Amino acid sequence: MAEEKIITLPGEHEEIEESITAPIRAGVSTGERLQSGDFFPIRQNAAINAITKMRQNKAKTDENTNKATIKKADVALLIADPNKLLGEYKTSTAKTLDILLAKCEPDKGDKVSLTLSEYMQLRGLKDRKSAKRTVRADAQLLAEIKLSAGDINNYEWLRLFYKGSVKEGNITMYLTKDFLEVLKGAYIMDYPKGLLKTNDKEHPNSYNFGRKIAEHQRINRDSETKDIISVKTLLDNSENIPTIEEVMQRGRNPGQKIIEPFERDLDHLTELGLLRWNYCHKHGAILTDEELINLDYKLFETLNIKVEWINYPDQTKYIERKKQAIEKNKAAKRKRNSQKKTTPGEN
Repeated sequence: MAEEKIITLPGEHEEIEESITAPIRAGVSTGERLQSGDFFPIRQNAAINAITKMRQNKAKTDENTNKATIKKADVALLIADPNKLLGEYKTSTAKTLDILLAKCEPDKGDKVSLTLSEYMQLRGLKDRKSAKRTVRADAQLLAEIKLSAGDINNYEWLRLFYKGSVKEGNITMYLTKDFLEVLKGAYIMDYPKGLLKTNDKEHPNSYNFGRKIAEHQRINRDSETKDIISVKTLLDNSENIPTIEEVMQRGRNPGQKIIEPFERDLDHLTELGLLRWNYCHKHGAILTDEELINLDYKLFETLNIKVEWINYPDQTKYIERKKQAIEKNKAAKRKRNSQKKTTPGEN
């Protein structure tokens, strides 16, 4: 399936991407970008995407150093001393990071700021005191964590922010020099604004599902598979649904423990007005009524999800730019090869 594709740095793919990725709506402030429309542009790459789906309940703590590490595939997060922090790395932290990534302007400096009122509006929060406690804990965590992604993005134990504050109704964070450089070369993704408002207590998988689907759409936006993602990929990006092995070891029902929460939390994205979805087979063939009625885990794990985003931004200009960039790249390569053939060799 195409959703398994990982963006690697550096490489030929990056060279093409850099030539076709338009700036984030030049002349439009970050505040205007976040407040208008159902989607806003956000800077991201494979490593950043991975850490937004990590949770501290999966961390392993070194008893000697008290350092906690959360690891998923080739990406890891390091928390130096979790006991000194106000909260845990959780979905709220990932959402706060997303907002900061959308608000940052790396070409203008390391400062990222927004008001607490703006943050509350984006998150759909009503209680100001509670919101302040939440963002203060998230900001403290984000200023402490370090990211390692040597096999993906060629950096190790990179700190994201070097300081921050939440006071007098303002949230201010400062990007480290290294992370600032990472963001300058990051790709742009259309981010569904409603994803910041998921009810993470009742629907603990909805944010991860929605973000993974958005990433898949971005990577495959000029492909026939852009709207199709496998059940397996979504399960792999859930931190709250047990594996089939865990369920069977405990003698539980896979339908109740895996399929039901999977459908419940995808349905929550529909309730929020983000997308519509259906099960489908390979190449998008929709399930029959009989298959849906008799759906068991054996069939479920082989299926894909057909997604229809609501009000997704038009991608025509991007696709045309990509075609032009690819043709330009091919022409340059042909020219180089032609020059090699006509250049006399040494005697």
